[in-house]
Amino acid sequence: MTCTHCPICYENLEVVETTPCMCCGHLKGKVDILKQDIEESYVHDSLHYSMYRVFEKYECILCTLCQLEFSNQSPKFFGFGEKKQFGFDDIQFLKSIEKPVVGKDKCCHECSMRLSYIRFSLEVREANGLKNTDDIVFRGDELRGG
Repeated sequence: MTCTHCPICYENLEVVETTPCMCCGHLKGKVDILKQDIEESYVHDSLHYSMYRVFEKYECILCTLCQLEFSNQSPKFFGFGEKKQFGFDDIQFLKSIEKPVVGKDKCCHECSMRLSYIRFSLEVREANGLKNTDDIVFRGDELRGG
């Protein structure tokens, strides 16, 4: 079934160009940088993307910056308890994405997330026993721990 509305806030989703990064890949500036890298035959290779195994069983593609910032996200966002601290054991490198391309994905501008990242986060939340989205605020930067 085609998803037309955000599974979190129920706003309309928009199809946008994306980089491989599931976290920030919907941001136009990131897409523009990747397009320039592709046009220049990856001479500068400004953005690096890799596939990671997260929380021992989930796969996620992130750029270098999002991989470094991943541990700053609120553990509550993924359904973990308040005392959970993210560490290096929570994210393991699997492989580099060679010659990344611009793709398309749906994006929720209200939540400021790609649909692929929303689905990833909801899958982790459900595995941690959270069946709905009513118990946490999901808006943009409020996802970050603080």
